[in-house]
Amino acid sequence: MPEQSPKCAHPALKYSTSIRTDRLLIRSIEESDADGVFGIRSFKEVYIWTTAGQWPDPAAAKAWISSQFSDPLTYRFVVELLPSSSSSSDPTPTRNPLVGMLGTRGTPPNEIGYSFHPGFWKRGYASEAFSAFLPLFAETLSLEYVEAVTDEENVGSRALLSKLGFEVVERKDFEHVSLGRRVNTVMRVGKERIGCRSERQSLM
Repeated sequence: MPEQSPKCAHPALKYSTSIRTDRLLIRSIEESDADGVFGIRSFKEVYIWTTAGQWPDPAAAKAWISSQFSDPLTYRFVVELLPSSSSSSDPTPTRNPLVGMLGTRGTPPNEIGYSFHPGFWKRGYASEAFSAFLPLFAETLSLEYVEAVTDEENVGSRALLSKLGFEVVERKDFEHVSLGRRVNTVMRVGKERIGCRSERQSLM
């Protein structure tokens, strides 16, 4: 486990989250996830919508993960694809592939960010991960609502958020690192639409 920030209000959420769904494991990010995180962020379809843009190498991913540990208001998680029953007898187990990342992006802590590997798009993994994670996230931080910010032209992201009950509350201009002047869409979902935490959502 990384060195914990003494100012973190919810250390269990930051360092020990473990949520299982039928197909996924959502857990706190680790330094050993650097290669998988870099793999996700290597796709133009992913990094083009991020504020940091393209990373040059896996070392950048490792540095980014380390920086997340030192920020007491940032909570980062990875989404693993659990092995199917057909592969459970494999005598040579390998690390489960990372299909995505999600978490907060600083202050305020009720804004959630996310990226998913394009190779796993359109399989329902993103909505499955969000549906499991949002109740724990909102309950632990005692949030009245959760927000997500997405580029107005990122149609897939907006469709995902709408499916999860998010509604547009604001549009604002901003300067993107590579795309220039853009319009961000701020979307929000209230706690009454998020649902309740299940028994498989834990802070170990």
